[in-house]
Formats: sequence, C-alpha cells, structure tokens
Amino acid sequence: MLAGLGGLARLGMMQGERVRYGGVVGSSMRQGKEQTINLPLEDDSSLGLAGRVSEEVMDAFARAYPIRELNDAVSSN
Repeated sequence: MLAGLGGLARLGMMQGERVRYGGVVGSSMRQGKEQTINLPLEDDSSLGLAGRVSEEVMDAFARAYPIRELNDAVSSN
C-alpha cells in the first residue's frame, strides 16, 4: 500500500503533460527544442528519455521501448 502512495505522490509532483507508456503513467515536457519523458518505476527509480527531437519521434521511441519489461525486472529485485 505504501508503494502505491509513493507512486501517487510522484505523479502529483510531475510537471508537463501526462502520458502513459507500457502501463506506466508519467509526464512529457518540451523546453525549447528538448523533449523529455519521465516515467516512475516500481522500485522508486525513474526512467528518463530526453532528446532534441520532435514529439512524434519521442513518442514513437517511447512506444517501442520495453518499459513494461524494465518495470517488471526492477520490481522483482
């Protein structure tokens, strides 16, 4: 239960547009030419994707990235 509350707290602190990839809810932001996606993982770490690319390119990359498998791997350790 506490892990779930920690996840809710992380979501409340996120800035930007809310996104969901691989079953994980995170945020997406653009600052100038830099596009950033932040996704909290089950072990209280996070996955950050950033680059000077269009939102469409970042979205396609995030959709293809094995986020669910990564999240499952960190939560089982």
